[in-house]
Amino acid sequence: YDVLFGVYNETDYGRRGIQYVHYPTYLRPRPEVDLRWYHRPQEGLNLYYALADRIAGFSFDRMKANLTLVNSDWTGEHVARFLGITTRTLYPPVVDPAPGLPWAERRNAFLAIGRISPEKEYERVMNILARLRRQAPDVTLTIIGTRDRHARRYFQTLTALAASLGSWIDFRDNLTRDEVRALMAASRYGIHGMREEHFGMAPAEMVRAGAIVWVPRGGGQMEIVGREPALMYESEEDAVEKIARTLASAAEQQRLREELAAIGEQFSTARFMEQVRTIVNEFHE
Repeated sequence: YDVLFGVYNETDYGRRGIQYVHYPTYLRPRPEVDLRWYHRPQEGLNLYYALADRIAGFSFDRMKANLTLVNSDWTGEHVARFLGITTRTLYPPVVDPAPGLPWAERRNAFLAIGRISPEKEYERVMNILARLRRQAPDVTLTIIGTRDRHARRYFQTLTALAASLGSWIDFRDNLTRDEVRALMAASRYGIHGMREEHFGMAPAEMVRAGAIVWVPRGGGQMEIVGREPALMYESEEDAVEKIARTLASAAEQQRLREELAAIGEQFSTARFMEQVRTIVNEFHE
């Protein structure tokens, strides 16, 4: 082959290639969310990693010689800081949205999309919107996602919290891709709860579908909303204040929609394919 191109983080191909890093495998210790009971203690895990690398003949020098792509500037900063590698950001391809309804015909509803897992912090999202409803009582929330088999207790906690807050929260799982696209095309708003998302496919999909989306101030998801201050929140109180201000102003909604529409073009499948072809051609010259 003329070019080796891998999409599973840092890789030693035996010769120089292209590696696409979504979150550095060799950034250790691993985030708590990655760990299970069998990863304890840390000393044993480190020994296992070292043994596996030795058996595989993994070379850090060969890996660092690769052209390194990352899914966000935020991920690139981590790769540069911990591995000393210069990176190039290539945003992942986000599935093209269904034709969106006109804004006036969309539901005054929020979507939260992703795995039903503790690091997604859906309870934070529910608490934010519960407080928002004191000012905007017609707002609803639909949580769309697949249940993580390791987080059954977490899902039970979420459903109990939702029941205590009221019938305005709906859970939808095992939906088809077309059903998810239809919901995004018919909803005005999106919100994400995970603080350090590496990129954030769900927020990017909602942006591409024409929704106004709020994300925590942290991780690669900030790039999805163009680091727009009005769309990034530090705390539940900050989120409620910023969302309420937007909901109260048609002009602000229009401004944010236009801004996000322009940003969303960076995540199209067509743009991704064009950039990959350019990168491979440059690498092969």
